[in-house]
Amino acid sequence: MTPDTRPAMEIRSDMHAVAKVRGCPRVVRGIDRFTHMPDRTPAAMVWITDKHMVGRHFLELVALNKITICPGRTR
Repeated sequence: MTPDTRPAMEIRSDMHAVAKVRGCPRVVRGIDRFTHMPDRTPAAMVWITDKHMVGRHFLELVALNKITICPGRTR
């Protein structure tokens, strides 16, 4: 699966997901696969943005309870 490379502001105007990674919220660009954390907590391998929400994408293991679905902004 290819990460969504649209600008972060455009993604956030639609329904989007935010993952808390190491205490920082990151826009989820895509989900690669569902899996488990080492302690068997349900998780997903997600494509996330860097801390400035632009540029490079990273594949990160995130617990499902740390991923939030957000409604889009109204303009």
